[in-house]
Amino acid sequence: MPDGLSPHGLRKATCRRLAEAGCSADEIMAISGHQTLAEVTHYTVAANRVRLAERAVAAMERKEARTQTVKPTLKFYKFAP
Repeated sequence: MPDGLSPHGLRKATCRRLAEAGCSADEIMAISGHQTLAEVTHYTVAANRVRLAERAVAAMERKEARTQTVKPTLKFYKFAP
């Protein structure tokens, strides 16, 4: 193994990349050999947050594209004398 790399580091990087690719915790466990969900949860939580944030922003942008903003003009206001 090249200097600066360790089996644990490679396993951790693989788990992170799998989580970022959208793999479930069970899929990651099947590849990494982890025995419990708790062991892989920290890899999936951060990736899920990023994915959820991206989906939320996209949903907001879709909503804004469908919503027309109307700005009032003075001709619609009645002013008391």
